[in-house]
Amino acid sequence: MIDLSIGTIGSSFLPGLDVAPSCRYAPRDGLPALRELIASVEHVPYESVLVTAGAASGLSACFSLSTPGKVLLPRPYFSPYLQLARFFGHEPIYYDASDVPDHSMVMRLANLVDETCHCIVWNYPHNPTGNLDHHLDLSILAEKCSKVGALLINDRVYNKLLLGGINFDGHRPLLPSEIRIHSFSKAYGLAGERVGYALAEKQMCARLRDSHWSLVGSTSWAGQLMAIEALKSDGRAWLDSTLRSLSRMRDLVSKQLASIPRLVPNLPDAGVFFWVQIQELSGQRFISELLDRGVVVAPGHMFGDESGQRFRMCFALPENVMAKALTVFRATADCCQQRLDDC
Repeated sequence: MIDLSIGTIGSSFLPGLDVAPSCRYAPRDGLPALRELIASVEHVPYESVLVTAGAASGLSACFSLSTPGKVLLPRPYFSPYLQLARFFGHEPIYYDASDVPDHSMVMRLANLVDETCHCIVWNYPHNPTGNLDHHLDLSILAEKCSKVGALLINDRVYNKLLLGGINFDGHRPLLPSEIRIHSFSKAYGLAGERVGYALAEKQMCARLRDSHWSLVGSTSWAGQLMAIEALKSDGRAWLDSTLRSLSRMRDLVSKQLASIPRLVPNLPDAGVFFWVQIQELSGQRFISELLDRGVVVAPGHMFGDESGQRFRMCFALPENVMAKALTVFRATADCCQQRLDDC
């Protein structure tokens, strides 16, 4: 079975690290050494850093801060957004995130924020499309959120996985009402260690810390030690090498997918996924037949796509594994087309 549905990078920057277990819980905010490193890398005050048990727990803590009300979610969306919104009693309202965002999109969102809106999620680099926001100015949106007491959750988990030599220079100051979510899972291959972090102004960070502690307790001590190493030179070298490898795999797999009739992949600028459109075939049948042939992808409905003709697939697996998967894709497309011709 080849699983392309989850975005796991094939290796870690520290495959042989020997970390002893700890009998103590880590501090609520995270290990001071890790917080200091994050503050330095992100150019924020130390008090604005909260280490979380992966990005998922950081998101959970964010959603828990708001009283039930409307929450603005991008669509397509990272599927836990909808689950978290419903779990904490929010009413999901969607905005179109299928294209690269621009200033007019920010203005439209700001106009949607009112006293009944308690939270808005901004997710760039975007999952599942890999689109970038190119550091759009979100100050107008943040000011509107602050005025009505809403949260601006800025999910930037894939911010370090920029492909094809793209680079963002500079660091933006934290905005009022903003919480930025980051993770070591994707950028440093530490998905199983469950270490992420949140950035927010001091008072907001303290609120988030208390919520995070109530929901999940402290973050793994051993995982945080690995994250400390990740922010040092060896981790940076691993990340640079990984970006080159991911960019090459993206281009290689993109060409192969585009050569398969009825499949139209996008070209993501970040992350580890393609957002693929199926044309003139039954999307449900195609995805089901892939599964029968041993390849798992994530159906579009998991991300709010209502067409039934899209799926998300990871391209971060080893080249020989991807070659096997692409052979299955081609055979499945041919089989589905033959059935259509026979009807």
